[in-house]
This record gives sequence, C-alpha cells and structure tokens, in this order.
Amino acid sequence: MVRSLSTSSIMACERFKDFVVGKTFLIETDHKSLVPIFTTKDLNDLTPRLQRYRMRILEFSLAKIALNQKLEPTLQNVAFYSKNGWPAKCQLSPLECSFYDVRDEIGEGNGLLMRGRRVIIPSNMRKDVLNRIHAGHQGITKCRARAKDHVWWPGIGQEIQDIVKTCEKCIENQPLKHEPLIPNDFPERPWQKVGMDLFHYEGSEYLVVVHYFSRFIGVVRLTKLSSEAVVDHCKAIFARHGIPDIVISDNGPQFRPSTTSAFTKFASEVGFRHITYSPKHPQSNCQAEAAVKM
Repeated sequence: MVRSLSTSSIMACERFKDFVVGKTFLIETDHKSLVPIFTTKDLNDLTPRLQRYRMRILEFSLAKIALNQKLEPTLQNVAFYSKNGWPAKCQLSPLECSFYDVRDEIGEGNGLLMRGRRVIIPSNMRKDVLNRIHAGHQGITKCRARAKDHVWWPGIGQEIQDIVKTCEKCIENQPLKHEPLIPNDFPERPWQKVGMDLFHYEGSEYLVVVHYFSRFIGVVRLTKLSSEAVVDHCKAIFARHGIPDIVISDNGPQFRPSTTSAFTKFASEVGFRHITYSPKHPQSNCQAEAAVKM
C-alpha cells in the first residue's frame, strides 16, 4: 500500500513537473504513514526502494534551495553571467571558473539556477544532499547515477567517490576483488576428476555431476536434500563409471567436511579426494556451475 501511494504521489509531481518545479505546493494524501516517509523520517530507516522515492521527490522541494542560491555570491554571479554573457575565464574567480566549462548548460528556470535539468546546489546545502545521495550505501556508480538525474555542483562526482571510499559500511559490503583466474589442469584420463553441485528446478532438488575430461553432464533427482541421499546416488554413479580421484563441490551442508558428515565418511571409505571451494568463488568449480546454468 505504501509503495503504490508513494508511486502515485511521485507520478503526479512528475506529470505536472512543468507547473510545480520551483514553486511551493502541497501534496494531499489520506495515508498518514506516507507523510514522515517524505519529510521527517531518516533515510537510513527506509528501504532502498523508498529511499529512491524520497530522492525523486526531493527534486520538487526546491524553495529552500532557491533561497540559498540567491544568498550565495558565487551563484549570484553565475546567474548574472548566464543571462548577460560570460567574461573571459581569466577574469573569473577560482570558484566561478569551476562553472565555466559547463556555462552553455547553465540557466535559470522558475527562479532556480540549473544545469540542464539538474538543480545546482548551494555550498551550504551540499553536505546534506551528499548524505542523502549516499544514504542507501549503493556504491559509487549508483550514487552518481542518482545524482545525475537531479542535482549538480562542481566536483560532485569526486565527492561521491570520496564519501563512498571512506564509508565503513560501504567498505564492509563491497564486492571482493577478483584475482586472476588460474585454469584447472586438464585431467590426464577419463573419470579422474568430477564436479558436483545441487540445484532447484520446478519444485524439485537435483544433483548434477560433471565429468571434467569429456564435459559429460549427469543429473539425478533427489528425494531428500541430505548428505545421505547424495551419497546414495554417488554410489550408484561410481558403480557404473568407476571411482574418481578427485571430487569438487561447494561447502553446502550436504558436502561440508566434518568428522560426522556422511559425505566425508564416504570419501574416506571409497578413497577419493574431496575438494571444496568458498561460496563466494563458484568459478573454482566452473564445470558444475556452468552445468547448473544450462
């Protein structure tokens, strides 16, 4: 309900954007919980979807921005130059020079100084806007994309990069850097190495076994998602094709090495080497992972 009402409010503003941008207007709603989402509630307490809604509605909350633009001398001069023509770059102050390269895109609309469709934010409001852009901890690319549609000031891209790179939460959740791939040695003979993985399809669980030598794929349906059920099917497969030297799998509960694991006991009894890989590095078992994607 909150999502649909939020969307309706935003779509109404965007539909009549030409009439309301730069003006003070009132949005009336019969859903009281919608009011704090767009006004007083902290961005960190909102879901990523509602944070995006909040940023979209920010474009229409421009009365304060317009007032601060008129109080900032640099922006007053930029507004004057955009109307009456720009002097030579050497005659500008260092702060005014930062606007010179985009001078053809700067203009005024409904009392607001803008670069194209993006509002130019005064210096005393940039920290607050920057924190709002970064509130969802979405990374440099998504934060820049969010700012690109609504706001601008000189150096905004670098400031977004700096705040994301120094944010502890962003550093903690950033994706792992990929190390150079080291190709697996090709098996010297058939059934020397096999890969295994589990996957879900149309309400059932399956075990896929990939022969690294021939790339042959074998799939069996599991009646139970347990280590014992996997072992039973492995026994049948090994009885037909032979016992491999190496079996590669992930660290799922059915394969996880432990003294009480049925698969670990099976590997010890039969005599093959069981190699597991990190859940965040599925490329270590590329053949089985590729088979699951098929």
